[in-house]
Amino acid sequence: MKQRSKNYIILGLVLILVGVCFMRFRYINNKYPEAPLEKFTLNETFDYEGVQLSVEEAKIVNDDELKILYASIEDPFPDEEKKAIFVKVNFKNNSEETKTIEVYEFEAESVSWHNGLSLELFKEVNKEDDASPVVELKPGEEKELILPYSMIERHFDKETWKELKNRKFYLTLEMYPVKRCVELNFS
Repeated sequence: MKQRSKNYIILGLVLILVGVCFMRFRYINNKYPEAPLEKFTLNETFDYEGVQLSVEEAKIVNDDELKILYASIEDPFPDEEKKAIFVKVNFKNNSEETKTIEVYEFEAESVSWHNGLSLELFKEVNKEDDASPVVELKPGEEKELILPYSMIERHFDKETWKELKNRKFYLTLEMYPVKRCVELNFS
């Protein structure tokens, strides 16, 4: 008898705890709703932190092309098939003051996959000496960079890996309070 009442007390406490957790989740979700989506397309120019930004081209680079690029740097996944998304972005400062954009915060994403900027590849594909993932633009200055995002085969199932060009990818610039992204169409 004592054991049975003890089990009921434990069950009651667990149910109360689950109820409190559920109420807390609802409270947080109501307080911080899903961010509204602001979506742009390739070659569309828009304002981003006071700078005119335009994504001009997006392409998927295959493993053979990446091996050439990785020849001069250490390959972090030498035994795995790799691909990368290369996104050509144009930044133009039309304001009267110097602007700074931190492109290392941009992410490539698709459904349940996302990845940040590949810094090793960034330095390799943007050969100029001052190429930096922190873009500083003087008034009237314009700069074009290629932003590379690495993918390895184990990030996707086999069918998806073979058909990556048919999958929707986005360059996500910021997540909150407004999610801003550019839909990438591959050439």
